[in-house]
Amino acid sequence: MISLCKSSSSFPTLLGANVEHPSELEMGTLKPVLQKRPSGIFWDRNDAETADPIVLRNLRKVYRAPTKSGVHVAVHDMNFGVHLGECFGLLGANGAGKSTLLHLLQGRLRQSSGAVQCNGLIALMPQKAAIDWSFPITVEQMVKLGKPLHQASTPHQCVDSLLEEVGMNGMGSRRLNQLSGGQQQRVLLARALMQNASVLLLDEPCSAIDPPTRAHLLKVMRQQADRGQTLLVSSHDWGKALDSYDRVLVINKQLVANGTPSEVRSTITDMDGMMGDCCA
Repeated sequence: MISLCKSSSSFPTLLGANVEHPSELEMGTLKPVLQKRPSGIFWDRNDAETADPIVLRNLRKVYRAPTKSGVHVAVHDMNFGVHLGECFGLLGANGAGKSTLLHLLQGRLRQSSGAVQCNGLIALMPQKAAIDWSFPITVEQMVKLGKPLHQASTPHQCVDSLLEEVGMNGMGSRRLNQLSGGQQQRVLLARALMQNASVLLLDEPCSAIDPPTRAHLLKVMRQQADRGQTLLVSSHDWGKALDSYDRVLVINKQLVANGTPSEVRSTITDMDGMMGDCCA
């Protein structure tokens, strides 16, 4: 693991380091974001019972906790699947288990019981709060950290094309600490797209950003799904953004509702009360 250092003298060492995976600037360390399937958690497509890119069966994740039961249940008896080329919304209030599910899918966490099946390479767009935005690199260098494993170098025009797609055209030379919150989200999405993964996990990509930025990011996500990429997007947004998804899963540590946006709306009448503060 390589520690992030804010001094400029360590920066060339960081970029030239022999890092096995594309990486993310998270929690003060450089960690993999594009991962192969860890043994015992993910299976190859030929071994899968279904061709769906993501399938969860009786999934449960618990932690030890100073409670009467001695455990904290983060995810309980979760069953659902995400279809190929689907933009799938994962909705729930803060603490409902959304991030835990994404980390289980990516292999950062191991389930307590049940099965997680994911076919293909996975890329994660983390929450922007997990990133050290004071780290002394440019937007272009940040996006290049998403370079696929098999790609020896990243053409400059490829980065420019991705930045243009997310609405950051001509901003490749800007430093990370000069970005607004909405620009940070756009850069994280560009870096996730750079990984060229078949499955893209997005953790609260539309949180705390202005409506135009939210609309643009949702448009890009929709385009990626139309191109055949499978997206699982966590959110606490119970507004117009709900209609951007093909299907929606609402959770509160366990499954509450699953279906199209209109089906979920008809199933849960008091979603505002359940979700708490959410985007308009």
